[in-house]
Amino acid sequence: MMRHPVSAVCLLLLAGTPAMARAQRDGPTVQYGVLIGAARYDLSATNTGGSTGFSATGFSFRAGITIPLVSRVVFIEPSLGFLSARSQFGQHSAWMFPEMTVQAQRPGGAVHPYLGVGLGAGTRGLSGPARWKFTMLGLGGVRVHLAGRWGVRGEVRVRSVDPWNGHTADFGVGFTHTSF
Repeated sequence: MMRHPVSAVCLLLLAGTPAMARAQRDGPTVQYGVLIGAARYDLSATNTGGSTGFSATGFSFRAGITIPLVSRVVFIEPSLGFLSARSQFGQHSAWMFPEMTVQAQRPGGAVHPYLGVGLGAGTRGLSGPARWKFTMLGLGGVRVHLAGRWGVRGEVRVRSVDPWNGHTADFGVGFTHTSF
């Protein structure tokens, strides 16, 4: 069980500060993004007391900052995601996922496909005592520059919660804004 996952994500954000300074010097490369979409998940084995059979589809939301590390090909992306759904039996579940990913994308042009891997944490419920679970994830997607500093993005993110005891698949679309 992770005791301070939010602190760990904050430390990882601070590690990206030199990259943010380089981005300010070299031109607009840091992106802020928001994605919304559908989620499919089975988190039944991550509850205390064994399996509850909770498998559902629902709503996902994620916001993150994409920071270049190596020649606008390798990036880190700290993000915060939320999942909310109702099971076939009407049980509601809400999860929060602070995560850090490393991504590699094709440089040049307006279309940038990318792949990545990451680590993070997740907790069920947004009130009461938090029971943080370690997460591992893989993702793939595409960023498309539209005009000026704006773009769109589509992504599939597959996550293992409390590794190999639960899983999620998020399918998101959204927008990006480049700054710095």
